[in-house]
Amino acid sequence: MDTNDPVDQPNGKSGALDDDEDPVDPGWQRLYDALVLTCKWFGDENAFGRADFWVVDDDWGCHNQKLCVSSQAFLTPEVALAIQRCVRQAGAPGAQVMIQLELQGEAGAAVPPEGLIVTADAITEYWNLERVRGIVGDDFYRSRAPS
Repeated sequence: MDTNDPVDQPNGKSGALDDDEDPVDPGWQRLYDALVLTCKWFGDENAFGRADFWVVDDDWGCHNQKLCVSSQAFLTPEVALAIQRCVRQAGAPGAQVMIQLELQGEAGAAVPPEGLIVTADAITEYWNLERVRGIVGDDFYRSRAPS
């Protein structure tokens, strides 16, 4: 087992919730666990917006995940590509990760919640990136890779 592969990690208790107390779908759980580990490579998790992100831990069916981004420095093209690799490797048919922005701009200006949808085959933008950058700063969603 490659210890750097979040998909192949032993499946411990993740704290994922299921509203009706039924067992959580194994495909959903696998993707959830892998997504949390992948995102933790890039930042810290907190459900109350006091860190970089939160992977919502409610299983409402299907293999869909929701990632809330609360730090403008967290989301980069590299993070989106890592999430896409995670979706591919989890092997959950039709899986997608909805990335929602939960950011505040200067002087408390609200940022529209639109973000990205990441699937095994595509990263689709559902935002006006220039508008978001105008609110939170021009560095938002820029590559941080060394040149």
